[in-house]
Amino acid sequence: MVCWGNHDQSRVPPGLGRVVALAAGFWHTCAMTAGGEVACWPPGGAATTPPRALGPVAALTAGWQFTCALTAAGEVACWGDGGAAEPGPPADLGPAAGVAAGEKYACAVLLASRRVRCWGDAGWGAGALSPPADLAPAVDLAAGRSTTCALVTAPPGAVRCWGGDGTGVWEGPFVAVAMGLVHTCALAASGAVRC
Repeated sequence: MVCWGNHDQSRVPPGLGRVVALAAGFWHTCAMTAGGEVACWPPGGAATTPPRALGPVAALTAGWQFTCALTAAGEVACWGDGGAAEPGPPADLGPAAGVAAGEKYACAVLLASRRVRCWGDAGWGAGALSPPADLAPAVDLAAGRSTTCALVTAPPGAVRCWGGDGTGVWEGPFVAVAMGLVHTCALAASGAVRC
């Protein structure tokens, strides 16, 4: 793994082992190892200190100054600066199949229904927290500053977005969706990228 940029944020800690996933927030980066462990840097910040009882992790995502993990048991855990930028999941969230961090909010794909549930502070794009009532079951999600997008099952492989920075549907088939602060890109089944 190689990181570059601001000196503190790009200094990879030694002894990580085999890294299988990365998540970069505004001021921090976290890595997930092959054993499901999480390591974050630079050291010392709340967003870089995972809970001790986290357990094995299956997925990782990072927002402005917070990080969320999906555990192997389907639980969502979030940690960070303790303010609006740490949207702790609702107590009644239940098992999840995926999680995505926006700037100051997060969303999860619920395991049983494949519905999307969001929490936190989406600022002026508060609509990003409220998935459309007719949203088809989600396969994947991405979140930005004030917009959320889901890869959905109907139409098959379509990407549907809602919130403050843009709404609409991209017809697929797509296999993945990713967001920056104010832009969205989707990976087509053909290998092409649309942004």
